[in-house]
Amino acid sequence: MGACMTTTADGHACHEEWIQRTKLKRKFPSSPLTEHACVDGRLCANGISKSCCAYSKQGQKGVSQDRFIAWEGLGAERQAVLCGVFDGHGPMGHLVAHKVRNSLSRFLSSEENISLLVSTKWQACTERGHLDSTTTESSDDLVPLRNVFVDCYERMDNELRTQAQTDCEFSGTTAVTLLIQGRNLVIANVGDSRAILASRKADGLSLHVEQLTVDFKPDLPGELERIKNCKGRVFALEDEPEVARLWLPHENRPGLAMARALGDFCLKEYGLSAIPHVCFRRIDEDDEFVVLATDGVWDVMSNEEVANVVKNTESKGMAAKKVVDAAVKKWKRNFTHVRMDDCAVVCHFLNQKHSISVCYSDMSQSSSRLMNSELLHQESTTNTVAPCLDRGI
Repeated sequence: MGACMTTTADGHACHEEWIQRTKLKRKFPSSPLTEHACVDGRLCANGISKSCCAYSKQGQKGVSQDRFIAWEGLGAERQAVLCGVFDGHGPMGHLVAHKVRNSLSRFLSSEENISLLVSTKWQACTERGHLDSTTTESSDDLVPLRNVFVDCYERMDNELRTQAQTDCEFSGTTAVTLLIQGRNLVIANVGDSRAILASRKADGLSLHVEQLTVDFKPDLPGELERIKNCKGRVFALEDEPEVARLWLPHENRPGLAMARALGDFCLKEYGLSAIPHVCFRRIDEDDEFVVLATDGVWDVMSNEEVANVVKNTESKGMAAKKVVDAAVKKWKRNFTHVRMDDCAVVCHFLNQKHSISVCYSDMSQSSSRLMNSELLHQESTTNTVAPCLDRGI
Protein backbone atom coordinates (compact mmCIF):
# COMPACT_ATOMS: atom_id res chain seq x y z
CA MET A 1 0.00 0.00 0.00
CA GLY A 2 3.01 2.27 0.32
CA ALA A 3 4.35 4.55 -2.38
CA CYS A 4 6.55 2.96 -5.06
CA MET A 5 9.50 5.03 -3.92
CA THR A 6 10.28 6.77 -0.64
CA THR A 7 13.72 8.13 -1.69
CA THR A 8 14.92 8.19 1.94
CA ALA A 9 14.12 5.99 4.90
CA ASP A 10 12.87 8.94 6.94
CA GLY A 11 10.39 9.87 4.21
CA HIS A 12 11.71 13.45 3.84
CA ALA A 13 12.56 13.23 0.15
CA CYS A 14 9.29 11.45 -0.50
CA HIS A 15 7.50 14.54 0.82
CA GLU A 16 9.71 16.78 -1.32
CA GLU A 17 8.87 14.70 -4.40
CA TRP A 18 5.16 15.06 -3.67
CA ILE A 19 5.57 18.83 -3.39
CA GLN A 20 7.42 18.92 -6.74
CA ARG A 21 4.72 16.89 -8.48
CA THR A 22 1.95 19.05 -6.96
CA LYS A 23 3.67 22.25 -8.12
CA LEU A 24 3.97 20.82 -11.64
CA LYS A 25 0.28 20.00 -11.62
CA ARG A 26 -0.62 23.54 -10.53
CA LYS A 27 1.75 25.16 -13.03
CA PHE A 28 0.16 23.43 -16.00
CA PRO A 29 -3.50 22.97 -14.97
CA SER A 30 -4.91 22.99 -18.51
CA SER A 31 -2.19 21.48 -20.69
CA PRO A 32 -3.41 18.05 -21.81
CA LEU A 33 -1.24 15.81 -23.92
CA THR A 34 -1.77 16.55 -27.59
CA GLU A 35 -3.35 13.21 -28.47
CA HIS A 36 -6.89 12.20 -29.33
CA ALA A 37 -8.69 9.28 -27.75
CA CYS A 38 -8.16 6.93 -30.68
CA VAL A 39 -6.11 7.78 -33.78
CA ASP A 40 -5.32 5.12 -36.39
CA GLY A 41 -6.27 2.40 -33.92
CA ARG A 42 -3.97 3.83 -31.22
CA LEU A 43 -5.82 4.53 -27.96
CA CYS A 44 -3.75 6.57 -25.47
CA ALA A 45 -6.49 8.51 -23.69
CA ASN A 46 -9.73 7.54 -21.98
CA GLY A 47 -11.92 5.96 -24.64
CA ILE A 48 -12.99 2.97 -26.72
CA SER A 49 -11.61 1.24 -29.80
CA LYS A 50 -12.77 -1.82 -31.72
CA SER A 51 -11.92 -4.44 -29.09
CA CYS A 52 -10.44 -2.38 -26.24
CA CYS A 53 -11.48 0.21 -23.72
CA ALA A 54 -9.15 2.18 -21.47
CA TYR A 55 -9.54 4.55 -18.57
CA SER A 56 -7.31 6.26 -16.02
CA LYS A 57 -7.91 8.51 -13.05
CA GLN A 58 -5.46 10.70 -11.22
CA GLY A 59 -4.86 9.94 -7.56
CA GLN A 60 -3.99 12.28 -4.72
CA LYS A 61 -0.21 12.36 -5.08
CA GLY A 62 0.17 15.18 -7.60
CA VAL A 63 0.51 14.88 -11.37
CA SER A 64 -0.60 11.50 -12.70
CA GLN A 65 2.25 9.09 -13.43
CA ASP A 66 0.17 6.34 -15.08
CA ARG A 67 0.07 5.84 -18.84
CA PHE A 68 -1.53 3.23 -21.10
CA ILE A 69 -1.89 2.20 -24.72
CA ALA A 70 -4.25 0.00 -26.72
CA TRP A 71 -3.14 -0.24 -30.36
CA GLU A 72 -5.12 -2.22 -32.92
CA GLY A 73 -4.65 -3.00 -36.61
CA LEU A 74 -0.93 -3.81 -36.44
CA GLY A 75 1.10 -6.08 -38.71
CA ALA A 76 0.87 -6.85 -42.40
CA GLU A 77 -2.65 -8.24 -42.00
CA ARG A 78 -3.69 -5.41 -39.63
CA GLN A 79 -5.00 -7.91 -37.10
CA ALA A 80 -2.47 -7.71 -34.26
CA VAL A 81 -3.21 -5.85 -31.03
CA LEU A 82 -0.76 -4.32 -28.57
CA CYS A 83 -1.82 -3.25 -25.07
CA GLY A 84 0.26 -1.82 -22.24
CA VAL A 85 0.16 -0.03 -18.89
CA PHE A 86 3.03 1.94 -17.38
CA ASP A 87 3.23 3.25 -13.82
CA GLY A 88 5.94 5.85 -13.30
CA HIS A 89 7.65 6.61 -10.00
CA GLY A 90 10.18 9.11 -8.74
CA PRO A 91 10.36 12.87 -9.44
CA MET A 92 10.28 12.39 -13.25
CA GLY A 93 8.16 9.24 -13.27
CA HIS A 94 5.37 10.79 -15.33
CA LEU A 95 7.83 11.64 -18.11
CA VAL A 96 9.52 8.23 -17.97
CA ALA A 97 6.18 6.42 -18.22
CA HIS A 98 5.17 8.64 -21.13
CA LYS A 99 8.44 8.01 -22.96
CA VAL A 100 8.28 4.25 -22.41
CA ARG A 101 4.63 4.09 -23.49
CA ASN A 102 5.48 5.70 -26.81
CA SER A 103 8.84 4.09 -27.55
CA LEU A 104 8.49 0.54 -26.18
CA SER A 105 5.18 0.05 -27.94
CA ARG A 106 6.82 1.15 -31.19
CA PHE A 107 9.71 -1.31 -30.71
CA LEU A 108 7.42 -4.24 -29.94
CA SER A 109 4.88 -3.57 -32.70
CA SER A 110 7.28 -3.67 -35.64
CA GLU A 111 6.07 -5.77 -38.55
CA GLU A 112 9.14 -7.97 -38.15
CA ASN A 113 8.16 -8.84 -34.56
CA ILE A 114 4.53 -9.45 -35.45
CA SER A 115 5.57 -11.69 -38.34
CA LEU A 116 7.66 -13.70 -35.89
CA LEU A 117 4.64 -13.97 -33.61
CA VAL A 118 2.64 -15.41 -36.51
CA SER A 119 5.33 -17.79 -37.78
CA THR A 120 6.46 -19.18 -34.40
CA LYS A 121 5.63 -22.85 -33.87
CA TRP A 122 3.43 -23.05 -30.78
CA GLN A 123 3.23 -26.82 -30.40
CA ALA A 124 5.02 -26.61 -27.06
CA CYS A 125 2.36 -24.16 -25.92
CA THR A 126 -0.85 -25.68 -27.25
CA GLU A 127 -2.77 -24.72 -24.15
CA ARG A 128 -0.69 -22.31 -22.14
CA GLY A 129 2.94 -21.72 -21.38
CA HIS A 130 4.89 -19.59 -18.97
CA LEU A 131 8.46 -18.70 -19.74
CA ASP A 132 10.57 -16.38 -17.64
CA SER A 133 13.41 -14.93 -19.67
CA THR A 134 15.85 -15.76 -16.89
CA THR A 135 15.15 -19.50 -16.95
CA THR A 136 16.95 -22.12 -19.03
CA GLU A 137 14.04 -24.53 -19.38
CA SER A 138 12.20 -23.41 -22.51
CA SER A 139 10.90 -24.52 -25.88
CA ASP A 140 13.44 -23.90 -28.64
CA ASP A 141 10.58 -22.66 -30.85
CA LEU A 142 9.59 -19.95 -28.35
CA VAL A 143 13.08 -18.71 -27.49
CA PRO A 144 13.38 -16.29 -30.48
CA LEU A 145 10.04 -14.71 -29.58
CA ARG A 146 11.08 -14.42 -25.95
CA ASN A 147 14.33 -12.80 -27.01
CA VAL A 148 12.45 -10.18 -29.04
CA PHE A 149 10.67 -8.96 -25.93
CA VAL A 150 13.82 -9.08 -23.80
CA ASP A 151 15.75 -7.16 -26.46
CA CYS A 152 13.02 -4.51 -26.78
CA TYR A 153 12.96 -3.93 -23.03
CA GLU A 154 16.76 -3.75 -22.96
CA ARG A 155 16.75 -1.29 -25.86
CA MET A 156 14.18 0.82 -24.02
CA ASP A 157 16.24 0.85 -20.84
CA ASN A 158 19.37 1.84 -22.76
CA GLU A 159 17.47 4.63 -24.48
CA LEU A 160 16.36 6.00 -21.11
CA ARG A 161 19.95 5.90 -19.90
CA THR A 162 21.35 7.82 -22.87
CA GLN A 163 18.60 10.36 -23.58
CA ALA A 164 19.17 13.80 -22.07
CA GLN A 165 15.62 15.15 -21.71
CA THR A 166 14.75 13.34 -18.47
CA ASP A 167 16.88 12.40 -15.48
CA CYS A 168 16.17 8.72 -14.82
CA GLU A 169 18.71 8.21 -12.03
CA PHE A 170 15.99 8.14 -9.36
CA SER A 171 12.95 7.81 -11.63
CA GLY A 172 11.54 4.87 -13.56
CA THR A 173 8.43 2.97 -14.53
CA THR A 174 6.75 -0.42 -14.58
CA ALA A 175 5.81 -1.86 -17.96
CA VAL A 176 3.26 -4.55 -18.80
CA THR A 177 2.93 -5.13 -22.53
CA LEU A 178 0.73 -7.62 -24.34
CA LEU A 179 0.85 -8.55 -28.03
CA ILE A 180 -1.89 -10.68 -29.61
CA GLN A 181 -2.07 -12.03 -33.16
CA GLY A 182 -4.85 -14.53 -33.83
CA ARG A 183 -4.72 -17.13 -31.05
CA ASN A 184 -1.17 -16.28 -30.04
CA LEU A 185 -0.65 -14.10 -26.97
CA VAL A 186 2.68 -12.94 -25.53
CA ILE A 187 2.92 -10.76 -22.45
CA ALA A 188 5.98 -9.28 -20.75
CA ASN A 189 6.37 -7.24 -17.60
CA VAL A 190 8.71 -5.54 -15.20
CA GLY A 191 7.50 -4.00 -11.95
CA ASP A 192 4.26 -4.58 -10.09
CA SER A 193 1.59 -3.62 -12.61
CA ARG A 194 -0.46 -6.69 -13.49
CA ALA A 195 -2.43 -8.47 -16.21
CA ILE A 196 -5.15 -11.10 -15.82
CA LEU A 197 -7.02 -13.34 -18.25
CA ALA A 198 -10.66 -14.26 -17.58
CA SER A 199 -12.20 -17.38 -19.13
CA ARG A 200 -15.65 -18.97 -18.92
CA LYS A 201 -15.92 -22.04 -16.75
CA ALA A 202 -17.75 -25.15 -17.90
CA ASP A 203 -21.02 -23.92 -16.38
CA GLY A 204 -20.95 -20.97 -18.79
CA LEU A 205 -21.73 -18.53 -15.99
CA SER A 206 -18.74 -18.10 -13.69
CA LEU A 207 -15.19 -17.09 -14.60
CA HIS A 208 -11.79 -18.66 -14.18
CA VAL A 209 -9.22 -15.91 -13.61
CA GLU A 210 -5.56 -16.46 -14.43
CA GLN A 211 -2.82 -14.00 -13.50
CA LEU A 212 -0.47 -13.64 -16.46
CA THR A 213 2.24 -11.57 -14.81
CA VAL A 214 4.42 -11.64 -11.69
CA ASP A 215 4.36 -8.80 -9.16
CA PHE A 216 8.10 -8.27 -8.88
CA LYS A 217 8.50 -7.28 -5.24
CA PRO A 218 12.05 -7.10 -3.80
CA ASP A 219 11.41 -9.84 -1.24
CA LEU A 220 10.45 -12.53 -3.79
CA PRO A 221 13.01 -15.34 -3.22
CA GLY A 222 14.68 -15.22 -6.63
CA GLU A 223 14.68 -11.43 -6.73
CA LEU A 224 16.01 -11.11 -3.19
CA GLU A 225 18.89 -13.47 -3.93
CA ARG A 226 19.92 -11.49 -7.00
CA ILE A 227 19.75 -8.18 -5.11
CA LYS A 228 21.84 -9.48 -2.22
CA ASN A 229 24.43 -10.89 -4.63
CA CYS A 230 24.71 -7.41 -6.13
CA LYS A 231 25.14 -5.78 -2.69
CA GLY A 232 21.73 -4.14 -2.69
CA ARG A 233 19.64 -4.15 0.48
CA VAL A 234 15.99 -5.05 1.04
CA PHE A 235 14.01 -4.03 4.12
CA ALA A 236 10.69 -2.45 5.04
CA LEU A 237 10.11 0.75 6.97
CA GLU A 238 8.71 0.56 10.48
CA ASP A 239 5.48 2.35 9.57
CA GLU A 240 4.77 -0.02 6.62
CA PRO A 241 6.26 -3.41 7.54
CA GLU A 242 4.36 -5.15 4.74
CA VAL A 243 6.17 -3.21 1.96
CA ALA A 244 9.66 -4.52 1.14
CA ARG A 245 11.90 -1.93 -0.49
CA LEU A 246 15.17 -1.92 -2.41
CA TRP A 247 17.94 0.37 -1.08
CA LEU A 248 21.47 1.38 -2.02
CA PRO A 249 24.27 -0.49 -0.17
CA HIS A 250 25.38 2.40 2.05
CA GLU A 251 22.51 4.89 1.85
CA ASN A 252 18.91 4.65 2.94
CA ARG A 253 17.55 5.60 -0.44
CA PRO A 254 15.69 5.36 -2.79
CA GLY A 255 13.47 2.65 -1.22
CA LEU A 256 12.00 1.24 -4.43
CA ALA A 257 9.07 -1.13 -3.85
CA MET A 258 9.89 -3.40 -6.80
CA ALA A 259 12.77 -5.56 -8.03
CA ARG A 260 12.44 -4.93 -11.78
CA ALA A 261 11.83 -1.64 -13.55
CA LEU A 262 12.85 0.49 -16.50
CA GLY A 263 15.01 3.45 -15.47
CA ASP A 264 16.09 3.88 -11.81
CA PHE A 265 19.74 3.71 -12.85
CA CYS A 266 21.02 4.40 -9.33
CA LEU A 267 19.98 0.81 -8.50
CA LYS A 268 20.87 -1.07 -11.67
CA GLU A 269 24.27 -2.26 -10.42
CA TYR A 270 22.73 -3.27 -7.08
CA GLY A 271 20.23 -5.84 -8.28
CA LEU A 272 17.42 -3.92 -9.96
CA SER A 273 16.68 -5.66 -13.29
CA ALA A 274 15.04 -4.50 -16.53
CA ILE A 275 14.71 -8.07 -17.87
CA PRO A 276 11.00 -8.82 -18.32
CA HIS A 277 9.11 -11.91 -17.33
CA VAL A 278 7.70 -13.34 -20.57
CA CYS A 279 4.53 -15.44 -20.70
CA PHE A 280 3.05 -17.28 -23.69
CA ARG A 281 -0.60 -18.24 -23.98
CA ARG A 282 -2.83 -19.78 -26.64
CA ILE A 283 -6.26 -18.15 -26.74
CA ASP A 284 -9.21 -20.52 -26.96
CA GLU A 285 -12.94 -20.01 -27.40
CA ASP A 286 -13.59 -19.90 -23.65
CA ASP A 287 -11.27 -16.94 -23.08
CA GLU A 288 -13.29 -13.75 -22.56
CA PHE A 289 -11.02 -10.78 -21.87
CA VAL A 290 -7.67 -9.55 -20.61
CA VAL A 291 -7.29 -6.74 -18.08
CA LEU A 292 -4.07 -4.77 -17.60
CA ALA A 293 -3.91 -2.32 -14.69
CA THR A 294 -1.49 -0.40 -12.49
CA ASP A 295 -1.14 -1.11 -8.78
CA GLY A 296 -3.57 1.65 -7.86
CA VAL A 297 -6.19 -0.96 -8.80
CA TRP A 298 -4.50 -4.13 -7.53
CA ASP A 299 -3.64 -2.62 -4.14
CA VAL A 300 -7.34 -2.51 -3.28
CA MET A 301 -8.97 -5.14 -5.53
CA SER A 302 -8.37 -8.84 -6.10
CA ASN A 303 -8.04 -10.44 -9.54
CA GLU A 304 -11.50 -11.97 -9.15
CA GLU A 305 -13.08 -8.68 -8.12
CA VAL A 306 -11.70 -6.91 -11.17
CA ALA A 307 -12.82 -9.72 -13.49
CA ASN A 308 -16.32 -9.71 -12.05
CA VAL A 309 -16.66 -5.95 -12.50
CA VAL A 310 -15.79 -6.35 -16.19
CA LYS A 311 -18.09 -9.36 -16.56
CA ASN A 312 -21.03 -7.53 -14.97
CA THR A 313 -20.65 -4.34 -17.00
CA GLU A 314 -23.46 -4.33 -19.53
CA SER A 315 -21.70 -2.06 -22.03
CA LYS A 316 -18.22 -3.45 -22.65
CA GLY A 317 -16.91 -0.03 -23.65
CA MET A 318 -17.45 1.15 -20.08
CA ALA A 319 -15.65 -1.79 -18.43
CA ALA A 320 -12.32 -0.04 -17.80
CA LYS A 321 -14.06 2.96 -16.26
CA LYS A 322 -16.17 0.71 -14.06
CA VAL A 323 -13.03 -1.00 -12.74
CA VAL A 324 -11.42 2.36 -11.94
CA ASP A 325 -14.63 3.57 -10.28
CA ALA A 326 -14.72 0.43 -8.13
CA ALA A 327 -11.08 0.90 -7.11
CA VAL A 328 -11.63 4.57 -6.23
CA LYS A 329 -14.64 3.63 -4.12
CA LYS A 330 -12.49 1.12 -2.19
CA TRP A 331 -9.71 3.65 -1.68
CA LYS A 332 -12.17 6.18 -0.25
CA ARG A 333 -13.95 3.64 1.94
CA ASN A 334 -11.13 1.47 3.26
CA PHE A 335 -7.91 3.49 2.99
CA THR A 336 -8.71 6.99 4.18
CA HIS A 337 -5.37 7.15 6.05
CA VAL A 338 -3.30 7.17 2.80
CA ARG A 339 -3.42 9.22 -0.40
CA MET A 340 -5.14 7.40 -3.25
CA ASP A 341 -2.81 6.19 -5.99
CA ASP A 342 -3.28 6.79 -9.72
CA CYS A 343 -5.33 4.09 -11.47
CA ALA A 344 -5.07 3.01 -15.11
CA VAL A 345 -6.92 0.11 -16.76
CA VAL A 346 -6.98 -1.41 -20.26
CA CYS A 347 -9.52 -4.11 -21.13
CA HIS A 348 -9.10 -6.14 -24.30
CA PHE A 349 -12.04 -8.36 -25.27
CA LEU A 350 -11.25 -11.63 -27.02
CA ASN A 351 -13.23 -13.60 -29.60
CA GLN A 352 -15.29 -10.53 -30.50
CA LYS A 353 -17.58 -10.76 -33.53
CA HIS A 354 -18.56 -7.08 -33.32
CA SER A 355 -16.78 -3.92 -32.26
CA ILE A 356 -17.40 -3.01 -28.62
CA SER A 357 -17.68 0.64 -29.69
CA VAL A 358 -20.77 -0.13 -31.80
CA CYS A 359 -24.00 0.90 -30.05
CA TYR A 360 -25.99 -2.02 -28.66
CA SER A 361 -29.56 -2.43 -29.78
CA ASP A 362 -30.85 -1.27 -26.40
CA MET A 363 -28.57 1.80 -26.30
CA SER A 364 -29.77 4.98 -27.96
CA GLN A 365 -27.39 7.19 -29.94
CA SER A 366 -27.68 9.89 -27.28
CA SER A 367 -26.63 7.51 -24.50
CA SER A 368 -23.74 6.29 -26.65
CA ARG A 369 -22.53 9.87 -27.12
CA LEU A 370 -22.87 10.40 -23.37
CA MET A 371 -20.75 7.29 -22.69
CA ASN A 372 -17.90 8.49 -24.91
CA SER A 373 -18.15 12.01 -23.49
CA GLU A 374 -17.87 10.63 -19.97
CA LEU A 375 -14.84 8.52 -20.88
CA LEU A 376 -13.02 11.52 -22.35
CA HIS A 377 -14.04 13.97 -19.64
CA GLN A 378 -11.03 13.44 -17.40
CA GLU A 379 -8.29 13.40 -20.04
CA SER A 380 -7.11 16.94 -19.27
CA THR A 381 -6.88 16.26 -15.53
CA THR A 382 -5.56 12.71 -15.73
CA ASN A 383 -2.73 13.12 -18.22
CA THR A 384 -1.53 16.64 -17.50
CA VAL A 385 2.06 17.16 -18.63
CA ALA A 386 3.85 20.39 -19.49
CA PRO A 387 3.70 20.73 -23.29
CA CYS A 388 7.33 21.88 -23.42
CA LEU A 389 8.35 18.72 -21.58
CA ASP A 390 6.13 16.52 -23.68
CA ARG A 391 7.79 17.42 -26.99
CA GLY A 392 10.63 15.10 -27.87
CA ILE A 393 9.62 12.46 -25.34
